[in-house]
Amino acid sequence: MAENRTSDISALSDRVAQMAEYLHIEMKRAELEALEAMAAEPGFWDDQVVAQATMASSSALRDEVSAYDEIVVLLGDVEVA
Repeated sequence: MAENRTSDISALSDRVAQMAEYLHIEMKRAELEALEAMAAEPGFWDDQVVAQATMASSSALRDEVSAYDEIVVLLGDVEVA
């Protein structure tokens, strides 16, 4: 039974890796980093419209990346158990 569970976990791990590629998680991490760097620049809030749009984009990216990261953590917990 443990062997069957191991193969299921391995298959799930593969699907999570495929999900990262499909969702372009690494690209989103880089984009989020760039947006956060922009937000840290002096004068960022001088143009309220652009600043708010930038913050909304970074929030959406952060949510997506965080959701994926949580899946990875949960999968790691299952692999250890």
